[in-house]
Amino acid sequence: MSEKKVNLIPEEKDISHWMCKDVITAKKQDTLYSIVTVMNSRGIGAVVITEMERIIGILSERDILKQISSEKKDLFSTLAEDIMTKNPLCIESSENFTHAFNTMYIHNIRHLIVAKNGKLEGIVSLRDLLRYYQNKLESELLNANEEINELKKVMLLNENDRLTYVLKELEKTKEKSVRDGLTGLYNHRYFSTRLEEEEARAMRHKTSLSVIFADIDFFKKINDSYGHDAGDSALRMISGVLSAEIDKVSILSRLRKSDIVARYGGEEFVIILPETKKNGARIVAEKLRKLIENLNFTVNNVQVPLSMSFGIASMPEDAGNKEDLIRYADEAMYHSKRTGRNKVSGYGLY
Repeated sequence: MSEKKVNLIPEEKDISHWMCKDVITAKKQDTLYSIVTVMNSRGIGAVVITEMERIIGILSERDILKQISSEKKDLFSTLAEDIMTKNPLCIESSENFTHAFNTMYIHNIRHLIVAKNGKLEGIVSLRDLLRYYQNKLESELLNANEEINELKKVMLLNENDRLTYVLKELEKTKEKSVRDGLTGLYNHRYFSTRLEEEEARAMRHKTSLSVIFADIDFFKKINDSYGHDAGDSALRMISGVLSAEIDKVSILSRLRKSDIVARYGGEEFVIILPETKKNGARIVAEKLRKLIENLNFTVNNVQVPLSMSFGIASMPEDAGNKEDLIRYADEAMYHSKRTGRNKVSGYGLY
């Protein structure tokens, strides 16, 4: 049995996934006594010093303890501006875990301000980042114990049942390798393989083959306005529509086992429709467009509109090979984007 290595490197999500957004701020004229009182009541290790909403300093519990012990400063008369770190280090919220951790390590600091265009967005502490590793180790240990217990059960099975078990596990592993982790749809690699197979089949039997490209409208705005968790939720909800997991009664009639729905990348999706002409693909895309437009997607009780732009291309009507088929469907989708979004465009029909 090969040795299983534990991957402790965090997913390269931006630092907003770890930062605290509820930042306590203080003014440079505030006394240490008032600041320490707030820090103690809120259980925090640092406050950000601001002036006219501009970040001018940071004051941590380590700074306070160091100054009080070495200079015997009076909590009631010492002001924040007397001991704060001026012009503190800041990072953009788009930076990742590794960048934040390395910045703290290099500069020997425990708190890092997160800002965007100079505006305070949050604060991240070394403790928050280290907690990731603690949780990761505990999770890996729990998983290891579960695997050991599962193996013990398998060893008690007879030879035929063990073989059946192994075959099922292999099938599960194979399925995971072709699925996108977030949405559960087929991934880009599997899409490429299936498109090649369907191209060969269409050319051999002289049948039609259509591809639908789809892209979520204003997806970046959703991430920027409501956070990446909201963006992930939107991706999952839309994937449910595309794969007929949502509102099955109205969608299943347009899906066949031969149709392949995949996440192409980011907020882009692609659907392979074997033995389907352009008009049939247009009908499918229009059904999907209307369903997505009518989705009830809310974030913190706020209704957030969702829509998608679609592009269609077909073989042999538009393209003679899979490369052109993808390119033309992509061009049609961008035509939908340029001409108002939330619409379906067929290649060559505009």
